[in-house]
Amino acid sequence: MGKKALIVVDMQNDFADPKGALYVKGGEKLIKKIENLIKNGPYDLIVVTRDWHPKNHCSFKENGGQWPKHCVQYSWGAEFAIKIDTNKIVVDIVKGDNPDRDDYSGFNGHAYRFSAKLKYILREYGITSVDVVGLALDYCVKATAIDAVKSGFKTRVLLKYTKAVNLKPGDEQRAIEEIKKNGVKIK
Repeated sequence: MGKKALIVVDMQNDFADPKGALYVKGGEKLIKKIENLIKNGPYDLIVVTRDWHPKNHCSFKENGGQWPKHCVQYSWGAEFAIKIDTNKIVVDIVKGDNPDRDDYSGFNGHAYRFSAKLKYILREYGITSVDVVGLALDYCVKATAIDAVKSGFKTRVLLKYTKAVNLKPGDEQRAIEEIKKNGVKIK
């Protein structure tokens, strides 16, 4: 039997705090629940992903993208909204640090201060299955979960530990359907 990892996607101030630049409604209600899951869940490895954008990132409206400026490197908004209180191994994955590419998936990122990619790190630790939680369901959680399956991991999204942006009505339900269609289990 293989080992299991929890992937916590983008639980950062700009998404989880009502004062954040790209606040996801209800994101603050996930903080304590996810902290408890990190500390007490049945996981051998904890992975935390974060947007880590340079000031001139292509996803920002001022640069022709669709989002307000958010999660700028070294800013309050880019800081984690959760406390990672655990004796388990924690891997910090940054994404979106290339100013010319918009990366939603944690599998497109790399370990903070290293070039190691997430799928290789998970394999190195003997991980065979992952649970994905965090923000936002219809963007980064969805992309990370689908890439986890494509990378060969048994994958679940834990719905009570995620919220959707819902830019358009029905985005959350469409995301769930796309997640399922790609072989990710919903719990």
